[in-house]
Amino acid sequence: MQLSTTWKEREGHLSVAYEVAAEKHNSLNITEPLETKVSAFHNRPYLVIHGDSIADAIKKQIKDGKVKQIANKSIGSVDQFVDTTDILSNPATARKLKIIYED
Repeated sequence: MQLSTTWKEREGHLSVAYEVAAEKHNSLNITEPLETKVSAFHNRPYLVIHGDSIADAIKKQIKDGKVKQIANKSIGSVDQFVDTTDILSNPATARKLKIIYED
């Protein structure tokens, strides 16, 4: 195995993986066919698969009310909206944030 030595080379390999994952998603036929090619994200130099469009298409197919309620929150895990090691390294403190996930 040869290691990639530049970010652009790594991006090329990751892009192939992203595109394969998007093609696999399309083969499931759970949403309308979605774009499978990576492209730029705004004016940044990095290529992305725009996974948010895949997630949004999947959410539209959810029929169960309780699952839809969970899916509509779209907040992810605590480390996606908290940026302090004082909370993230202290499980007891982080658990107090569970109120965000409750109705």
